[in-house]
Amino acid sequence: MVHADERVPDGPTVRLMQDVARKNRLVLVVPMYEEDITGVYYNTAAVIENDGTFLGKFRKIHIPHCAPGFWEKFYFKPGNLGYPVFETSVGKVGVYTCYDATSRGLA
Repeated sequence: MVHADERVPDGPTVRLMQDVARKNRLVLVVPMYEEDITGVYYNTAAVIENDGTFLGKFRKIHIPHCAPGFWEKFYFKPGNLGYPVFETSVGKVGVYTCYDATSRGLA
């Protein structure tokens, strides 16, 4: 069985992207489905420095539940980490995901 969710930062996708960032000297924002504890899922973005260091993560806060077809509240919990700003080699990076852009004062 293939799983699309994983632990962040300890899952295989973050480890792979850390290698990619280090090899190519890139700062990466990597979206993925995070399983925090068994059965608890977040729509998450990991932030990785150009030397492969995991800087942190953002969990999508505003989970849409509206037609047509946006029923994410059945799958994901709202994020609980606030709006972190990450200091990177290319400057400060703030992350928000999809529907979070509709929240006043963030964009």
